[in-house]
Order: sequence, then structure tokens, then C-alpha cells
Amino acid sequence: MVIPIDSPLCADVYALGATLFELASGGDLPFGEDGILDRVVRPSRAPRLGDDAAVDELIQAMTAVEPSARPTAADVVKMTETILQAAR
Repeated sequence: MVIPIDSPLCADVYALGATLFELASGGDLPFGEDGILDRVVRPSRAPRLGDDAAVDELIQAMTAVEPSARPTAADVVKMTETILQAAR
């Protein structure tokens, strides 16, 4: 897939956050079966997982309703590195 140069990366951060939620939850969809349609009608964040606070905070930040509130890709990398270092 080719992304135009002027495309905001916040959509990619959101998509990765939703994917991480699905992986961390064992396959649950972050917004139920209605998925994107439900999000458009009633914007909200992914539900909290409760297993790992740092992972939960990362996913919450990445799936923020307001795109400008989402971390940058570089911030996601830093946050992920911190989580991985703490897990060692």
C-alpha cells in the first residue's frame, strides 16, 4: 500500500494500537463486532485490558479519539522499548 506523503501518520498509529489490542486480548476486537461503524457513530477509546498497565496505557494513547492526542510513531517506539526493558 502506498501512503501519500501528506497523509497523517496518526491513522497508522491508531491502526497499530487497535492491532495491539487484538493481540494483547487474545483476539478480541477493540470495539466489538460492529467495529468501525460503531466508532464513527459513538467515538470512544479501546477498553482497558487490565493485565499490564504500561501496555494498556500505550494502547489507550494510540487509540485516542482525537488524532492530535495520539503519540507519534517515534514516541510509540520509545514507549515500547521502555515496556520491553521493564519486562526483562
